[in-house]
Amino acid sequence: MEASSAAVTWLDELVWGVPMLVLLLGVGIYLTVGLRLRTIRELPFAFWMLWRGRVAGGHGGAALGEPGGPRLAGELDATVGVGDRLEHAGLPAHEA
Repeated sequence: MEASSAAVTWLDELVWGVPMLVLLLGVGIYLTVGLRLRTIRELPFAFWMLWRGRVAGGHGGAALGEPGGPRLAGELDATVGVGDRLEHAGLPAHEA
């Protein structure tokens, strides 16, 4: 039991230690540069779309009582994430 616990601890430190953090950070920087900082440039637009639903006459789920977190995630996905690729492929990314 002691040996298996030590093996799991060793594997855990290997997988989730410094190498994984360096890999995640490196891939994130690589993709950000590869997309020409689009994820950062489109962030104000995503926040604008989030807050648009909170004002009188705005549209969106936030006006209907939906919390802002899921809406922000959806807007980020639609503007800089997977949703953008789905729209380019002719598939509906989300309902407006």
